[in-house]
Amino acid sequence: MQHLLSEACAMGDTITFLRLYQEDGSVLDQRTGSQDTPLHLASRFNHKDLASVIINLQPDIVVTRNEEEETPMHEASRAGAFDIIELLLNHRPSLAYLCNRAKESALLIACSRGHSQVAFKLANTLPSLAWDQSGSLACLLMAASEGDTDIVKKILRESPSLASKKDENGFSALHLASRNGKLEVIREFLGEDPYLSLKRENDGRTPLHWAVMSGQLPVVEEFLLERDRPASFNSVLSTDLINSADNNGDTVLLLAAKMKSTEIFDFLVSKPGMKVHAPNKEGMTAIDISNQNSIWLRGKHTAAQVDADVPVTYNAECCFSC
Repeated sequence: MQHLLSEACAMGDTITFLRLYQEDGSVLDQRTGSQDTPLHLASRFNHKDLASVIINLQPDIVVTRNEEEETPMHEASRAGAFDIIELLLNHRPSLAYLCNRAKESALLIACSRGHSQVAFKLANTLPSLAWDQSGSLACLLMAASEGDTDIVKKILRESPSLASKKDENGFSALHLASRNGKLEVIREFLGEDPYLSLKRENDGRTPLHWAVMSGQLPVVEEFLLERDRPASFNSVLSTDLINSADNNGDTVLLLAAKMKSTEIFDFLVSKPGMKVHAPNKEGMTAIDISNQNSIWLRGKHTAAQVDADVPVTYNAECCFSC
């Protein structure tokens, strides 16, 4: 590809591009060393007006691939170029089904780069996402994190097993929704499978741990809300979920004390079966930490009241693992 053409595409210089095209119509067929077309470049640098001009001049250019087997839609997804994604989808919706040499869809690329607007546009446009398990999982994690319940429902309807899948840090979609306080999404997951609340990430923390660490009282209440569950789950909830310890030995009550979350602490300490004297690996209990952090004066309970009101059922070994 001649330098002037490459520069015009990279800069979004529509006037120069049209002049070059008028002088030589074959500029649309020129490629860079990596086999990028002018539309690849316009998409990579998010130049919608130039991309529109190029597509109008040569509509079939949208399906061309470079040496990585990527179409201009892959480039637009990587750049987060929402307007160009819309342009390409309107022109050729089937582009979203094409994968590059690394077997990556445009959806997966958009999610991996954190471009939620582009990802959700692709997810909402495609009739089904079941064909793209990697892209679907990445999109599910993003949708759960940002609270897009409709996309969560769509993906779970097509691929329910993805609800239990995790990212490289061990986070499930429910972990992310819990951390960010996305109640509607959390209700969707818990309604489908309450056992998802027992999943642990790489540091041994459940979604409830993350809700406490993020100060999400409504989420904590939601996890411990009485709802229709499998017959065996209520006993698991009362013994394991509220008393499970992470890799440091911290239960949710210990974390509430560490975070100085008085409202969450008060709520948790009132739950039957809460092991208030369970120490972490540093030998500290929730009472020790709460006294250090002086949260008792602002809460409803005093250490003496906790000792008197909450039965001690400490067992050093957590009875479940995920």
